[in-house]
Amino acid sequence: MGYIEKSQDRLYSSYAVIERGRLLHNYRRISRGWKEFRITDDHYQEGTATTAFWYHGQKLQIALCGDLWDFPERFKTDGVSHGGAFYFVGGATLQKLPYDEERILIVDA
Repeated sequence: MGYIEKSQDRLYSSYAVIERGRLLHNYRRISRGWKEFRITDDHYQEGTATTAFWYHGQKLQIALCGDLWDFPERFKTDGVSHGGAFYFVGGATLQKLPYDEERILIVDA
């Protein structure tokens, strides 16, 4: 889930992966495009880490919106990058988009 994270006196555009009430991974957006520079101050920050984590035997890495455009090199892992959009059902990947293509994943559920 995406949310605005408050950590001490800082605010981040973040994404958390939670399973059964347990935080598996927290990611802070690294690109600056999430805030309006004219009305924000230094309380609004970007993260710095783009670490991978394991989920049900799959190595995953999270990016938020502009992260993929501003820092694409930080999201290519082990030569196998599947894209920024996935459709999962029961732990299986039913649809995905290639990494370096600008497209929209449409799911008719």
